Amino acid sequence: MKRLMILLLSLVLLACVPTPEQEPIAQKESNARETVPFASLDLPKHVTADAGELGGAHLTVDADVIVPDNAVYGVSEVHEGRFDRETVTKLLQYFAADRPLYLRWEDDKAEIYQKLLDFEAIANEEIEMDMMMLQYLREAFESAPQEVEHIPFSLESVEPAEALCSLYALGSDGKSFLSYTDTQFLYSRDSTLDFTPESGIAPEDPLERQTPRILREDAEKAAKDLIEALHIENVALLEDRTEECAFFRLNRTVEWGYRFVFTPRIGNIACCYSDQWTVIEAVPPSVGAPWNCEWIELYVGQDGVMKFVWSFPAAYGEPDVRDAFLSFDKMQDLIQRQLLYMYSTEASQAESISNLNSDVMLDVKVDRIKLVRGTIQKKDDRSVGLNVPLWEVHYTVRYQDGTELSSSICFDASDGTYVEPRLSYKDLMVMTGRG
Repeated sequence: MKRLMILLLSLVLLACVPTPEQEPIAQKESNARETVPFASLDLPKHVTADAGELGGAHLTVDADVIVPDNAVYGVSEVHEGRFDRETVTKLLQYFAADRPLYLRWEDDKAEIYQKLLDFEAIANEEIEMDMMMLQYLREAFESAPQEVEHIPFSLESVEPAEALCSLYALGSDGKSFLSYTDTQFLYSRDSTLDFTPESGIAPEDPLERQTPRILREDAEKAAKDLIEALHIENVALLEDRTEECAFFRLNRTVEWGYRFVFTPRIGNIACCYSDQWTVIEAVPPSVGAPWNCEWIELYVGQDGVMKFVWSFPAAYGEPDVRDAFLSFDKMQDLIQRQLLYMYSTEASQAESISNLNSDVMLDVKVDRIKLVRGTIQKKDDRSVGLNVPLWEVHYTVRYQDGTELSSSICFDASDGTYVEPRLSYKDLMVMTGRG
């Protein structure tokens, strides 16, 4: 959450800054360049460079270059998908496991009172979040009904739509939470638990750091076993998105486990994941996605998979025979120019706010360049997407106060165009003030 807030703050600040003299790499029409087959790229395994400074931003590159084996590099047409009744029904049957389903579950006064007693016993009045939780529980207790009628839900009623359908599966070990729309399905084994990856925990959060009680390899096996049991095919585990995570209840750690992310695998190349965006109004990407990208997220603890989320299914065609890549030397040059341009605007804004006299307001370090895939909008046709090879560039920005922000940016591997395949075209227009 802290990382997201920092990124959103950057977007607000950058909307007001003057444009530096150096031109961004943003318009696809101006990026027609000679290409070569992938086999002729002569890719290094690691690259280093000092790209210098621009407007208070300093850029260095010390990055592994990661390319999957046996990849197919053509372009694939993509059509937006929807969860149909059959798929949702099968998912509900699997996760409910013969337990009765209820359409809604509102706690009665006795249930909330027990939660209030439990939390009062551990609450710390010096922790603001604890006081907010106590206030919430007390207000919930006052307004809760004495008795609640729980409405049974039949699988015959499944009808995926835009409106969210929330369900509870009741068993001897407690309640599980399930929900679905036509674009997302969610299961949480324990409806009282919340989950957050380590990267989303702020220093002020009262969550105790613990060592997971399950080995990472065992947790990964459990995640992959579930993907196989659900007959979900052609997806890839994103190793660099795996991280430890906290399972917590009422602001208190219950245990730590692991979060795993899977995305579609097209031509043996994994698609990118939409956990963050790099959208600067001063340098808008020329190409966005026609819709949100597909991903699957799993949280695994000592008792197995505790949470499963599948979002934005799509239908992918087979990659065609195109094999056209911009030379890697030219690509590196475009990457460096784009990042320097973007962060020189931020550095200039930071200098005007802080009145500091330092020549360098922030340091940008590229630490990984990875070949992935992403779906971008087909020109003049938002009903069809094009799944293309991309260079996903991971980097860290370090500010003068020591704050660090990790992010990534994507470039079309065929011509170096700055693209944003993780953000729908509609949202992209709104974020850049053009929609």
